[in-house]
Amino acid sequence: MSSLRSAGALVVERLLEHLGSAEERIDSCNAKVKAFMASSEACKRISAIDGVGPLTATAIVAAVGDAGEFKNGRHLAAWLGLVPRQYSSGGKSKLYGISKRGDTHLRTPLIHGARSVLRYVAGKTDAQSRWLQALVERRGYNRAAVAVANKNARDQGTSAATGSTCVRRRPEEPTRPPASRQREGGPNDRS
Repeated sequence: MSSLRSAGALVVERLLEHLGSAEERIDSCNAKVKAFMASSEACKRISAIDGVGPLTATAIVAAVGDAGEFKNGRHLAAWLGLVPRQYSSGGKSKLYGISKRGDTHLRTPLIHGARSVLRYVAGKTDAQSRWLQALVERRGYNRAAVAVANKNARDQGTSAATGSTCVRRRPEEPTRPPASRQREGGPNDRS
């Protein structure tokens, strides 16, 4: 019986050594990702988007390369497979679930990042959080997560193509012309 215990202890000891070496390799890889993230302007711009961390940003930059290949952010989202699958016949078009045609290793972290954004909107009262809460109520949690991932992919495509940091306009902020350009006494003015 004691020989069985010593053999079991030896196996567990080797497994712990293997686990320790695996953790060291993971830490080394994470350090490389963080170093690349710190040196890449594109990664910094993309990671400014909510739900996009260092791993997702570096994966997008590595996979996409030149963002000029995409006409706009919608094309990047379609390339990743984050758009509805469409069937059209006889002038009627039907939209199904997401197409899943793109790279799974890029689409999955985008959706998980979107889920993390949705997880923390509960109880918040800013305009974007209220909009996301309404989206979850209206479409369900998973569809809302894919919608946020699609929006993030579009923002990433725009950010990478233009070279600017994506600044989202809050959903309930109306776009108004400057005060000097507003007309007084328009057709809907009842004063």
